[in-house]
Amino acid sequence: METDLFDMTKFYLHPYLLMPLLVYISWHDIQTMEIPDAGWILISLLALARRPYYVWAIAVFAVLSLFSIAGLLGFGDVKLTAAMALMIGMRILAALQIASSLALLFFLVKKGTLLRIPFAPFLCLGFAVFLFC
Repeated sequence: METDLFDMTKFYLHPYLLMPLLVYISWHDIQTMEIPDAGWILISLLALARRPYYVWAIAVFAVLSLFSIAGLLGFGDVKLTAAMALMIGMRILAALQIASSLALLFFLVKKGTLLRIPFAPFLCLGFAVFLFC
């Protein structure tokens, strides 16, 4: 039997290869308070090459969009979280809990002096936990 190198159903990307992308997204968000579109697009494309969880991605996008409209969360964070949900499915809820807890801890350590904090580093940490579980 001959294997086709371009058969996307057999495509697999080891989670360790996503780490540089997550570091870049985090660094860029810390520096500019913006998440690069290339970050969430690449995560989405990698999820689509595997077994994507469409329902979770749509649900996360819809719910977090309400937070963005209320001004509590940036829309880049919404897109990044939806892309992550596309890849890890229901585990995104636990990743969000980890991210939110770490962000709250960071906020308390800074004694509330910051009005806005970059949320992508915390999202990336929570996402990384579930990439390896």
